[in-house]
Amino acid sequence: MPISEAQRKAVRKYNAKAYDRLEISVPKGRKAEYQTHAESRGESLNGFVNRAIDNQVKQDKAVDAFIVQPAEEDQAEAERKIHDAPEGSANAQKQSGHRDHSAKDNVAERAKILAKAKRTAEE
Repeated sequence: MPISEAQRKAVRKYNAKAYDRLEISVPKGRKAEYQTHAESRGESLNGFVNRAIDNQVKQDKAVDAFIVQPAEEDQAEAERKIHDAPEGSANAQKQSGHRDHSAKDNVAERAKILAKAKRTAEE
């Protein structure tokens, strides 16, 4: 039994209210690859893309949670401690740049740790 025009109109109206649309572009051939992968897992391409995005957002938030940035008043205190640290201490080394790690390095390191933990959990 074919779907009536009224039914199509009702579905379009509902979808417009309930969903945001997102258009993505992928290299030629990748859509078929993703479609096959999704079907092998028993889900639609849309469901797979939503799951992939949700998982990445969760992973990014977990990495971000490990990065602690001091408040402005704490920053001045941290700088004073580095300045006042005796020669040879970890803080003095940090001040001279010997052990200086940027936030970007911290994110990369945390991402490696999380990836390793995820692989271990999957095994």
